[in-house]
Amino acid sequence: MEIYNYEENGKFAGISKADPSPLEPDTYLIPALATDKAPPIAKDGFEIYWNGTAWEYREAPKEKPEQPNEYSLWNEASWVWVEDAELKAAFDRNVFKSARQALVDAIKVTTASGNTFDGDETSQTRMSRAILGMTDTDTIPWILADNSVIEATRAELTEAMRLAGMEQARIWVMPS
Repeated sequence: MEIYNYEENGKFAGISKADPSPLEPDTYLIPALATDKAPPIAKDGFEIYWNGTAWEYREAPKEKPEQPNEYSLWNEASWVWVEDAELKAAFDRNVFKSARQALVDAIKVTTASGNTFDGDETSQTRMSRAILGMTDTDTIPWILADNSVIEATRAELTEAMRLAGMEQARIWVMPS
């Protein structure tokens, strides 16, 4: 049975298959952020959203024009000039945070054995879970940053996670 997924804000996110219920024959499990009601056909200039009971069209946001200056904020319709010093500081912090997140998302680390691992936050979490479940003699197939596959040891994953954490800490602190 097909189900129709949507994001937390209701925006249509795609189609997947529902799992059959292990307890009730001929019944399917519909997870959160999904429905069994098919969305309408896509229409130019509109996006499809689930409103809790039905699908609806919403006008697609317009592409925002180039930012006129460093202290302009986009308010979903136009650029607004920010004059207040406190707002400018907040704006600068937000710009820094966005840039910082992009740097964290791109972290790559190379272990002593020469293997280069993705070191973003999701990869660090995956490494941590693997390390917790491994003994010192276990190996696990691991996809490296270049998409090659190795048999990673607990020690090498620990090293990669430590290096990634150190790099994230270096990136994370906002310069004053």
